[in-house]
Amino acid sequence: EMQSRYVTSLIKGFIKPLPSQNDMEKSIRKYYESIRKNYCKSARSGIMLSYMPYMDTLSKEIGCYPYPYEIFKKFGFNFWKLIMFGMVTPIHYRLLGRNSWGGAKEAISLYNKHSFKAATRESRGYKLWIYILILILLNRYDLLIEETKQY
Repeated sequence: EMQSRYVTSLIKGFIKPLPSQNDMEKSIRKYYESIRKNYCKSARSGIMLSYMPYMDTLSKEIGCYPYPYEIFKKFGFNFWKLIMFGMVTPIHYRLLGRNSWGGAKEAISLYNKHSFKAATRESRGYKLWIYILILILLNRYDLLIEETKQY
């Protein structure tokens, strides 16, 4: 779905045009080099892709990335905790931006409620400082991703 959203945004002119062929080839070589460093050598290593970094890259391009601060500001602390520590779903990318879905918050809440009920024991709760530390780290991670994207 994210790839379809990216292509339609590209066609409609909502995002910047694709780079030159030369730049794309450099990017592909860089990608394969990172695959060789991070994964074992196998016949499938050329088609491997890390889900979250890929989805994050596409979502930032089309303007629907669920930035932690924006989630906190729009939906509040309890939902922010659910996004930060809950199950990851593609619905996260429907919370903000163009073509956001009004039912995304409820769908994520319901999904996490049923997923965690069977998988975890009763929660003991977290101290506030842990959430603040994680928010700071995630914002630094977002900045790091933005810096590496420029190369």
